[in-house]
Amino acid sequence: LIVADPQLIGYTREPTPFSSLTRWDSDRYLRMGFERALTACHPDLILFLGDLMDEGVHASKVDFDRTLERFNAIFRTDKPVQRIYVPGDNDIGGEEQMIMPYSLNRFSNSFSNSFEAEALGLDAISFVQINPFNGAQSILWVGSSAICVVLSHGPIIRFPDILKNVRSLVSPALILSAHSHTASYYEEVFNGAQPFKSISMLSQKTSHTVAIDEHNSTFKEFQTATCNYRMGVDNMAYGCLTFTRNNATPRPSFNVRYTALWLPRRFHQLAIYFFIVVVLTIYGLRWLFW
Repeated sequence: LIVADPQLIGYTREPTPFSSLTRWDSDRYLRMGFERALTACHPDLILFLGDLMDEGVHASKVDFDRTLERFNAIFRTDKPVQRIYVPGDNDIGGEEQMIMPYSLNRFSNSFSNSFEAEALGLDAISFVQINPFNGAQSILWVGSSAICVVLSHGPIIRFPDILKNVRSLVSPALILSAHSHTASYYEEVFNGAQPFKSISMLSQKTSHTVAIDEHNSTFKEFQTATCNYRMGVDNMAYGCLTFTRNNATPRPSFNVRYTALWLPRRFHQLAIYFFIVVVLTIYGLRWLFW
């Protein structure tokens, strides 16, 4: 199960008199969506692809601890599930400001990975975490084959310079990314007018399947949408990724199916609630003063 850009609302950028209410509604939406995603996906691993907090870089210790407590309450599970936490630019910096060592250490101390690929039947695959903003990499699992999956908060294939840097580090069969708040599939194209092709997961009826093995000559990337309606996009989702080993080949190979688990459009719901309140208020006033 992929959780991307939840960006829990903080305490300094939400100065309105209704900030407590907006945080509560956003947290409630995240929690209900996560519960639905758990039911649909039954995950063996939960992958958090960064921007876990909206104010992770700048939050004071008190505000960070309060937000962390909310995060753990929202994304709790009834039974232990393996987890990987990838930091985003809102967590540690990297896009509009330098990566902050203090924020990086705070993130690492607050979010601990619990990942064992062998227990998932994925011991043939190497899993590498890469920060595209500074090129830093962390090897999470060394596989028994040359198949490599890269985990990155920021997208890679769409940006030639980043793609070139990543290619100099590893040769991934698959990239999992987030950051742009939309769900899409990207694949390198060597002989086209554009260096990559893109497919919106909306146009794919939520699912898309690719094959990966040791001899992939092109990069493939699944980008997961934000799961928070506050991020300014119409379509929010969690991602469900399934690896199925292909036993028909002598060397390790997998079919990877990505499914976008779409969420309700919260702003539409809030608009309906507001309309109902206005109508009831008007009728109430008419009845009161008739």
